[in-house]
Formats: sequence, C-alpha cells, structure tokens
Amino acid sequence: MDKKNLRLLLIAGGALALLLVVAAGAAIWLHNRAATGGGFLAELTRGVQSVTGGPGAAGPGAEFAFRRLEIDTSKPQAEACLVFSHRLDATGRIHYEDYVSLDPATKVAARVVNDRLCLAGLAFDKTYNVTLKTGLPDAGGTRLPGDETVPVELRDKPALVQFAGGIILPRQNAAGVPVTTVNVDKLALKVIRVGDRLLSQIQNATVDQTTVYGWDAQELERNQGALVWQGTMAVNNVKNDTVVTLVPLHDILKNRKPGAYVLIAADAARKSGDADRDMGQQRAAQWVIDSDIALTSFQSANPPPGQGLGLTVFARSYNDAQPLGGVKLALVARNNNVLTTVTTGSDGRADFEAGFFRGAGGEEPVVVMAYGGDQDFSFLDLRRGAFDLTDRGVGGRASPGPIDAFLYTERGVYRPGETVQAVAMLRDRVGAALTAPLTLVAQRPDGVEVGRITVASDKLSAGSAQWSLNLSPGAPHGRWQISAYIDPKGDAVGRVQFDVADFVPQRLKVTLTALDKSIKPGGDFHVRVESRFLYG
Repeated sequence: MDKKNLRLLLIAGGALALLLVVAAGAAIWLHNRAATGGGFLAELTRGVQSVTGGPGAAGPGAEFAFRRLEIDTSKPQAEACLVFSHRLDATGRIHYEDYVSLDPATKVAARVVNDRLCLAGLAFDKTYNVTLKTGLPDAGGTRLPGDETVPVELRDKPALVQFAGGIILPRQNAAGVPVTTVNVDKLALKVIRVGDRLLSQIQNATVDQTTVYGWDAQELERNQGALVWQGTMAVNNVKNDTVVTLVPLHDILKNRKPGAYVLIAADAARKSGDADRDMGQQRAAQWVIDSDIALTSFQSANPPPGQGLGLTVFARSYNDAQPLGGVKLALVARNNNVLTTVTTGSDGRADFEAGFFRGAGGEEPVVVMAYGGDQDFSFLDLRRGAFDLTDRGVGGRASPGPIDAFLYTERGVYRPGETVQAVAMLRDRVGAALTAPLTLVAQRPDGVEVGRITVASDKLSAGSAQWSLNLSPGAPHGRWQISAYIDPKGDAVGRVQFDVADFVPQRLKVTLTALDKSIKPGGDFHVRVESRFLYG
C-alpha cells in the first residue's frame, strides 16, 4: 500500500471514529435528558463514566456500595485498598478507622485516595475479615446501608535483590559486600573487573548506580571490563521478610589487580527463557573498590601568593588509619593522559602543582589514581563536589587574628543577685601568653552595657585576668555576654555567654552504707558510696 492510500485510509478511519463518539453522546443525552437535565457535554461525560467506571462514575441517586479489593505489595509498606462506588472524604474530617473492624484485631493506618480506602499494617501470613460498618460515609454524606465483610489476604512480596550503593571494601577487615533480598532462594552473581584507566572515561555518577539493565551489564562485560567470576550463591529465604547476606568477595577474587569491580546480582529463578526480555530486565549492581588506601584531598580557596590553586592528597590505611608512604599517585586528564605522578612521603602527603589544574577540555584533570604495594589500588574522582559542611552549622567562629582571647565562667547559668566569676586569657596564634591592656565589657540580653573593667598589661598573670561581676537582684533574665577588647574602639577579640534565670541548682544526694558489720583493729573498713543528682 502506497503512502497516499495509507493517508486516505487513516483520514477515513478517524472520521468514522468521530461519528461513533458523537452518535453515542447524542443517544446518551436523549435517553437521560428528561431525568437528569444538563447540557450535552455533561451528559456525554456521565455516559463515558458509566461505561469506564472511573472515579465519580455513579450518577445522582446511585447506591453507595463497596466494589472490589485491590492489593499492592510493591510499596515498602503493603496496602489493601477497598474500592467504593463513590469518592470518599479525603479532608481528614471523617475518621474512617471508626467504620472498619478487623478480625483478628489489628491496628492499621488508613488513608483515602479518591474512591479508595487503603489500609496499611497488615501481615503477610494472615487472612483478615475486614468489616465495613453501616453508616460509612462518602464525600457527599451518602452512607453504607448495611455491614459488609471482605476477606483480605496479602499476596507475597515481589522478589527483590538490592545493593546499598558504591562502597570501599577494606582489604584487611571486611567480611563481604551486603546484598538485601526478599523472597529469593538463590542469587545469580557476576563479578566484572573494570581497569584503572577506564575510570577516567566513565561518568562520575556511574559508580553510584545500584541497578543496571541486562544489555548494559553485557556491554560492561564485553567492551569495558572483563568477567572474573560467575556463579550462584544460596541465601536464607524468610518468607516476605528482608534478609541481608554478605557476598564473600575476598574469597572470590583470588588474583586481585588494580581497578574497580562491579558486582551484578539477580534472582536465579527469574529467567523467563526469552533472551530479549531478560536483557531488558534490571539487575542489582554494586561498584566496589577493594583497597586499603584511603584518599583525602584538600584544595585551598586562598592559596599563598604565587603558588596558585594546587591539590594536596593524603593517603592513609583503612586498617589502622596510619599514613601510607610510597604510594604512587597519578593525575589523569579527561582524555586519559597522565598529566603527572607524585609519591607520598612518610606522612602520607603528596602535592600536585597548580599548573596541572589550569588545563581545559581534554586536558582537565578528573581523577587521581593511587597505586600501593601488593597490587593495592584506589582512586579519587575530582569531578565530584567537595565535601562541604558549612551548611550544617559547623563553620566555626571567625578567625581572631594575631590576638585571641579565651573567656569562660565557672557556671553557665546564674540567678539574679549572684556573682559571676569570669576569666579571660590572651593568647597568640600558637597559644603563647600575651600581655596587653585588656578591657572586659558586660552586656545584658538587650545589649545595654552594665559593667566594664580595664586591666593593665603588667597586671595580667600569664596573660590572664579575673573579674567578679555582681548581678543585681533585678537582673533581667536571658542570655548575657562578656566581651574582651584590646582596643575598646575596635572589634572584640573574644567573648563568653551565660544565662540569668530563676532556677533550682542541682543537688547531690550521697548515701553511705557500711559493708562490714564490725571494725577490726588495723583492718580495712569498707563503705559503699552512692551519689545521685537530684534535678529540680
């Protein structure tokens, strides 16, 4: 059939389908017009809903009733959904748990989704009789005319094989790679080795993938890596429960070579016999670096003048955290060229010069490869974002400059009328004591200054000064502050905060109990001492 005839046929078919829809809508409208009223589009909508059975399909005056049961075990928390003929109230004003009883009695969580009442919390090994009580309302107030009991039994959870994500597997003290299974008796396993030089060519998020399609696994095995082991492993199957099993990778990898290993696992009973279908199914995948080399890199945001923005890498042992000397580090560019190599010193440190980080395009450095003794290997992906904790409230206080003042009080909370004993110590960058005129200023929670003292430099003892601040009986409650100044007109070089509040101080109860009934001359007398804090 040529393209012209095919186009004419499609146009004719579309016109016929349109005529059928219009005819059906007209018939529904003429049939229901007298009884329900409304326009043609409204009648057409009601007619389509009456055929498809979608939410809200019941027309005015239709009976509110239970329709069917739907079981969903694909979610982490399995649900049994009771489907009704009308929409239910999803606003939360109606407690549908009050209209449902279970035998055997079980506490469940109920939620409304359109015309469904979904119950979570049911066990897999039981059959429940769920009774829908008379008066259960829909969203419009229509109620069930009588009780109805529905038998509910959850089907088994679907088989699951899952890894946690890319990991480092320490050589010395790891029992294996954990794999999570549900309703699986045996695993089909493959271990594929990916060479070290290929790591600079893969995308930086690849090692984080926990699933891979069959054809991707085949591509990895045939063109990017090499299959080093294949076999099966039995796992403990606890029906409908999660089981974690360790894959003994150390026993599998007899002759370890530098690189990464990809562990691919699937349910051994899952094969369908259709090769194309099997290739389209997902498998669990786990990237593993079998190494004792832990790499940490630092890059200064403000390097010294003339030095540029280089990279410092530290190598330590996963086994004992000691620095690893003699580790060869290779800086590899995006085009897989080795830009330079350095070797860590006895402190485990190696520095890359800033000039190697000015390259662009294919010459941009992307990976640091680490080669240790006994075929040990690890790598550091420079394309990943830096580990930044500043958004977690750990930025710390501002750098104090050449002079730092450390202030402290003997308590953190005081009552009005008490005396605050404060100590200030002046130190330089290396912690040595300094002597300089020291001014201490006390402020109330509202920022009003309530006290000030200046200590001459020759009055400081090892750079320290003590101040007794008397609080008035009417001292306001809240967070107070004492600040230290070298220049009263400049910025504070240190500060300490404390609270003023009406509180009952901690009290200590001490109970002494003699363990010996009598005392002998020259002998020991044993006493049991029990001390407790009595809060409040």
